[in-house]
Order: sequence, then C-alpha cells, then structure tokens
Amino acid sequence: MKKIVILNILFRLLQGCVFFYLAIILKELRFSGWDIGILLAMYSLTPLLISVPAGIMNDRIDSRVLISISCIGNGLFFAGLIFTKSFLPLLILFLLGGASNNFLFVSLQALALKITGEEKKGEKLGAFQGYAFMAYAMGLLAGGWLMTAGFSMQLLVCGAALYGVLAFYSMSLETTMLVNINALEYIRDFRSRDVIIFCLIYSVFAFHWGSEASSLSLFLSEQFNFSKYQIGLFMALPISFLGLSALITGRIADKNRVDPRKFIVTAFLMSGLGQLLMVVPEVHISMLMRIIHEAGDGIAGLFFAIGLTRLFESSKLGGLSSMATFTNILASSLGALIFSRIGELYGYQYPMIAGGISALVACALMITISCQEPAKKPLPAGVAKERPSYI
Repeated sequence: MKKIVILNILFRLLQGCVFFYLAIILKELRFSGWDIGILLAMYSLTPLLISVPAGIMNDRIDSRVLISISCIGNGLFFAGLIFTKSFLPLLILFLLGGASNNFLFVSLQALALKITGEEKKGEKLGAFQGYAFMAYAMGLLAGGWLMTAGFSMQLLVCGAALYGVLAFYSMSLETTMLVNINALEYIRDFRSRDVIIFCLIYSVFAFHWGSEASSLSLFLSEQFNFSKYQIGLFMALPISFLGLSALITGRIADKNRVDPRKFIVTAFLMSGLGQLLMVVPEVHISMLMRIIHEAGDGIAGLFFAIGLTRLFESSKLGGLSSMATFTNILASSLGALIFSRIGELYGYQYPMIAGGISALVACALMITISCQEPAKKPLPAGVAKERPSYI
C-alpha cells in the first residue's frame, strides 16, 4: 500500500503544479481565449467518455500495466506542451492528456480499493487520499511560484521526466486477481437499491464541484481582486486541510462503533455551510469558511471510497467504482454548465451559494434515509461483525 500512496502523491503533486495552470500555459503560447476554451473542454470531456471503460479494463488487465501506460501518456502530454505550438496538434495532444490523466486516476483508485483489505481500511484509504491532497496543495504553490518566475517550460521538462520514472516504478506495485465479467453483470450489480441511493446522494453533493470549477477562481478574482498566484495560495491552504481531515477521519473510521452515516451527514453539512458562508466579503472569514468546506469534502471523499468497498465485490471494484465515480463527474459537469451561466449573468457569488445549497440538499437526503432506516446497535463481544450500513 505504501508504494501506491507514494505514486499517488507524486501524481497529485504534478497535477497541482501543471494541470491547474493549463490556461496560463496556453496563454503564454499566445492562443486566443476561444482556442483555450476548446482545448480545455476537450481535456475535461474525455473523463466522461473513458472513465467506465477504464475501470472495467482494470478488472481485466493488470492495473500496473495501465498505470505505467498512463504515466507515459502524461509524460508525452507534458513534452508535447513544450514542442507543439499550433492548434490542431495541440487538440490531439489535449485529448491524449485528458485520457491518460483520467486513466491514471481511475487505475490508481481501482488498485488502491482492491488491495486495501479489511484491516485498517480507513487508515489506509485516508493515507491514500490525504497525503495526495496535501501534495496537490504543495503543487499549487510550487506551480504558481515557478510560473510567476518564468519557469513554465522547465517545469514541464521536469514533469515529463518524472512521469517517465513513475512508468517504471508503477511495475513494482501489488497485483490483484483479474476477472472477465460480462457488462450486463456490472449493470445488474449497479442497479441494486443501496447502490442507486448511495450514488444519488453523492451525485447531488458532487453538483457543487461544478460551481467551484466554473466560478471559484473568478469569484476570488472579483471579490478580493486576487492575482493568479494569490488565488493559488488561497486555495492551497484549505486543500491541505482536506487532506488532513481524510487522514484523521480514516483512523477514526476503523473503530468498531463508528456509524458512517453520521460522518457523511457531518461532512455534507460542513461542506455546504462552508461554501455558502465563504461569499462573505472579508478575506479572513472567507478563508476560514473555505477551510471548513474542504475539511468536509475530505471526510465525504474518504467515506465515498470506503462505501465503494462495502457495496461492491473486490473483483469488480474497477468497473463498478468507475461507474459510481462517473455519476459524480456527470453531476459536476452539469453543475459547471449551469453555474457558469449564472455567474456570468448575476455575479460569481451566486454559483458558490447554489453549490453550497446542493451540498446541504445532499445532507438532508442522507438524514432522511438515516431516519427511515436507523443504524443497527453494535453487536455484543464475540459475535461476528457485519459490514457497516451506508444506506
């Protein structure tokens, strides 16, 4: 498990350094706003097309091989940004980058979920997610500073070289049992009542990610007149709390009497209220609310991962976990389309408020479900433990 945690840390570090600043890199290459929009749209749309196939492939093909190929793809994407200057080749390059980046994310998640096991599950998944988000926060700071100092191309060279090293390193990861399952079997498992409710609640929650993707940086720029580096700095500190909350909660989650639904309700409440109140026009209060929001997102993300391991068989986790993640991506993309227009017409504080409300709606749904089906009392000592209920 330690090796995949290290690989995920380095992956997220490079994401923070480069992927968050892709628009700036393209602007430095003197592309128009329209060209930049098309390129980033292609990069963002590929996860909708390949997430589920990538997950199913991780059940049928050694994840180490898929991770290695994805690292090579990301390395080629970085190298291509250095040498490619015209639009059409860049369009192909961004399709490659979006596909390989999503393939790497799905493959790392699938392998981590499969090899976690039952012992210290929360602690292991908390480490997998928590340290990676802390690395992403460091990447935001490092990338913003390096690009402000004029080292964009040098950063891309180092990133491409590091991905080359990771392509070899990934082959030392653990292996898992491979299966060849009919697509209809995945659909049948995914149509169970518990899975549908779980994914529905988390999709409502994921709607708020669309408001962040489309409006957060613009909100910070207009509300506080932040520069690009200041925006990165404002986001990095709260994201480190996202990682910290996943680490701490993972250890707590391993205790026998923990009811996951209480943690999910608390997480959704923190996330929703934090995003609602961060529109207060005082930078220190806004920062505090952002920290609360991200801490809630960290707890929610951890229990989403734990929930996947409880709902699905290990041999099918690649395909089924990617199907669950796809519903979140779809909700986030839909939110981005809706909220970007609201922000343009009425001001970027309103998408942030609407996103906070969507998280609170998910909280209300979770409370309703929990009240209808209360958690079972802890079993007496010596009696075999059941899997914790999520729904």
